[in-house]
Amino acid sequence: MTDSMENNDVKEAETKEKKNMGESVKGMAKSIGSKANLVVRKSSESLEKCKHG
Repeated sequence: MTDSMENNDVKEAETKEKKNMGESVKGMAKSIGSKANLVVRKSSESLEKCKHG
């Protein structure tokens, strides 16, 4: 195996890793986003109750 071939393998592995990291970050952001939406919804509901109470 030549050096250039080895480098290609390493680069390919790094690219795949970065892609996977990107996907998991997207997934995390989505779940955080949906949790934040729930929190906002709950807090605005309690505000409405206070106003009407």
